[in-house]
This record gives sequence, structure tokens and C-alpha cells, in this order.
Amino acid sequence: MCRRSLVPGAALGAAVLCFLVLQLPAGPLDPPAGPVVSSRKTLGEVKPRITISTPVDADSAHRITTWGSYHLVADVTAPSGKAAIEVDLDAAPEVTIDLNGFALRGATGSTLIESCRIEENQGDGICAATDSTFRNDRITLAGVGMANAAASHVSGSANRIEGKNCTQSDPGIDFDAGGKCVVCNSCSVNSVHCDVAADDAGNVYQALAFGVISGDSGGITPAAKDPQANVPY
Repeated sequence: MCRRSLVPGAALGAAVLCFLVLQLPAGPLDPPAGPVVSSRKTLGEVKPRITISTPVDADSAHRITTWGSYHLVADVTAPSGKAAIEVDLDAAPEVTIDLNGFALRGATGSTLIESCRIEENQGDGICAATDSTFRNDRITLAGVGMANAAASHVSGSANRIEGKNCTQSDPGIDFDAGGKCVVCNSCSVNSVHCDVAADDAGNVYQALAFGVISGDSGGITPAAKDPQANVPY
């Protein structure tokens, strides 16, 4: 009987394979010289932000004159007759401000909220008590993930809201008490555009079928199509 064995050839192939594996180059096992540092980017590198810390000037507690993303690290108290934060739109047209959970506080007549763009807050877009002015702000999607959060919510009296654009909120503008003035605002795609109280001054000259005005029976109504009227669209 004739028998042939393939074992010697197989052993030779295994030896060659082992030799090739042993010849594979490996990298250095020693770490590079110098201190151990993270290879990941910091939050400041991913999203650079500037702490609001400019000194008080003639008009405000803080004045922003350079474009960028700013944030608070403490409450801001405005002196009487001055704004808490003022943005120079001519020098800094692209500015984002994150209040970071802190409050803007001030004496009577000192709180002015002007030319801000606020998007996707989990609560009210802007909330104020008394003696405040909201001017030329743009607020959308207030109350993300919750109901009954207004784009602009005012709880006290002696306030003025003008030139504001409120969209996709619930409601757009919400007044809890009388004695306020609301003029030249535009609102769209809100559950209710403007929820006012008795003795609030304002006018809406374009009537829509859905959610225009709530609680306006005691309001003061100027002539129709007044140039300072509020416009739902």
C-alpha cells in the first residue's frame, strides 16, 4: 500500500508563517516625553464664550462692543437710569448672550431689554416684574418641552413692550396685571399672540381667526390701523 504524508509540507508552511509574524514591526512602547495632557478639546475650544465683565459706562452696567458669544457668571445689577447690558449693534452686529441661569436686576427705571434674539428657552423667553422696557427683541420657541411659557412674560405693572417679534410660543406676550403698554409688536404661530389684562394699553388692527387676543376687554383701544398697533400675521 502506498501512503503519502502532507505533514512535512504543512510544518514548513507553519514555520514560514511564524517567521513572518515574528518579523512584523511594532511601535515604541515608551510614552512620548513631556507631561501627560488630554487630546480632546475643552468646552471653551468647542464653543468659545466670553464672560461679561466690562466696566460700567455712562449708559449701562456692561457694554458689549465686540461680536461673539457671551455669558454671565453672576447676577447683574444695573444702577438707576442705566441698562444692565448694552450691545453696540454698529460695532458688534452678531452677539449671543447666555444668561446662564443668572438674573438681570436693577433699580426703578433701570431695566431695558433691547435688540436680543432668544431661541428655544425651556421656560419664558424674557420674564420681568416691574419698571422694565422690552424693545426690538426677537423670541421664538419659548417653553421647549413644556406648556404655558411665554415669549415675553410680565408679572407686574409699569412696563412697556415695543417692537418685539414673538413666534411659536405659548403665549407670545403674557401680562399678569394691568398698567402696561404694548405697541408695534408682531406675533405669529403662537397659541395666543397676546394675553393682556384690564387697563393695558394697546391695539391690534388685523383680526385673525385663531388665537389673536385673550383678555382684552378692559384694554384701551386707539383708532384702527394706528401706526403703533400690534400686528398678528
